[in-house]
Amino acid sequence: MSGIPQIIQCVKGSINEGDKILFSSTLEKSQLGEVIHSDEEGVLVSLYLLMDSVMLKRYSIPPLSPENFPLSYYDGIPEVYKTSDEIYVERSRILDLAFIMPIAEVESGMFYLSGAENVYCTRYSLVNSFIQLSSSSFYFSRYIMEPLSVRMFTTLNTLSQNLRRLLYHQAESALSKRSFRLALFPMESFWYLVYRVGRVGIGISTVRSQSVTKYFNTLRMEYCQKSNTVSYLRILTQSAMKAIRKVLGLGIGVGLAKKRPTKSMPLGVCTIGGIMTSIDCPEEIPFDVMLKPDRFCSADGIDFIYSEQNRYLTCAVRFSKVTVNSAEDAKNRIAMADVSYSPESGVYVSVWFKYNNALLEVINIDGDNVTCSFVQELHDDIQLPLNLVAELVAQFGSN
Repeated sequence: MSGIPQIIQCVKGSINEGDKILFSSTLEKSQLGEVIHSDEEGVLVSLYLLMDSVMLKRYSIPPLSPENFPLSYYDGIPEVYKTSDEIYVERSRILDLAFIMPIAEVESGMFYLSGAENVYCTRYSLVNSFIQLSSSSFYFSRYIMEPLSVRMFTTLNTLSQNLRRLLYHQAESALSKRSFRLALFPMESFWYLVYRVGRVGIGISTVRSQSVTKYFNTLRMEYCQKSNTVSYLRILTQSAMKAIRKVLGLGIGVGLAKKRPTKSMPLGVCTIGGIMTSIDCPEEIPFDVMLKPDRFCSADGIDFIYSEQNRYLTCAVRFSKVTVNSAEDAKNRIAMADVSYSPESGVYVSVWFKYNNALLEVINIDGDNVTCSFVQELHDDIQLPLNLVAELVAQFGSN
């Protein structure tokens, strides 16, 4: 794994205009900033500061709320604001990349790194003691020459999306294995992933001989062999799983074993008696894997296998099926889990349905009783049985 020591030096040397970085200050603490100018020795940075209660009160800024910003609020993404202060930072003081995204992009639903330790959201900029809304344009978008942090974010976000999608399906057995492959995966992103996981993961590189066929313009074919460098990053322990979640988000390693949402049942939630999928890694690395790091392992975990010549990243995921007998079955695997005690699918707060030719909205679910309010008429709230509401919701969604 020769790329581990050099990757942080590569990051420091590749930082350029437009990158967001985390750097060490003279006060022996880390700070955030956006690079506005760079040279061989260092970079000029426009500072970001964490949004605190003093800042909110001084400029009458509404805090993040579950009503207006549900994703940012529940995922606990730190909010920052941009200032006019600038500081020159030597490249040796750069600690890591930072992903600072406009609040609108976090709420778009196309963001999967929630919970990663270097991810932040922003709403406002402070310019000459005046507060103003930040640009809502999508920062992490493609253009001619993307900054390193943009390329890294796009790659890691795609990897996180595919890992989550793999676990959200109907589990077929108590123990399952799935895999997927990402083509043209950048080498810099793989080595950054290895660097961030550190020594808690298993890393090894091997050189394999591969048989290939050459094709020529003269309609001639030729058999030959080439060397292919294959690198492994294996997540096989609980500490390694915690480390990978700091890079790819807190939702990595758990999933909801339900069928995909439909128009009639648009929401799938974790319920008591339901099935969830979970990568339950052991506390210690299996002994046989310690002897031979690239050998097959049946224990729960994630194997990242990267082919340097072909630029392919293969991810093999082994996980277990877990019956949710109590809320703790889910919450001890992911603290933010929201477990519903209602076994009826398709009924949730804010869903609409028709009852006696009137449009109603569910405002509360209490056991087998559902409290509903009229959407278009001024009538008092009514209570209906849960099973009746489930039938009406299914009928309304299919119309």
